[in-house]
Amino acid sequence: MLSRYGEILRTGLQEDEICGRVTADNFVLLLHYSDKEEVASRQRRADKQITEYMNSSPSSQSIATNCGGSSICFIVPQK
Repeated sequence: MLSRYGEILRTGLQEDEICGRVTADNFVLLLHYSDKEEVASRQRRADKQITEYMNSSPSSQSIATNCGGSSICFIVPQK
């Protein structure tokens, strides 16, 4: 189940973005975005995909997800 969740997160990545599994059930994503709603929308898509996967799984396995975010801004000085 966790490997499938990782696959779903990775398929939602754009160029130069990173997804990694930090510990047994913790993932970290480094994303480019223009506003918070964009990030929230992308997470909702991933949540929908994993929910659909769990509902169609013959094993009836499920996982709960919790998401949080931190924003880091890099300003590159012009030369």
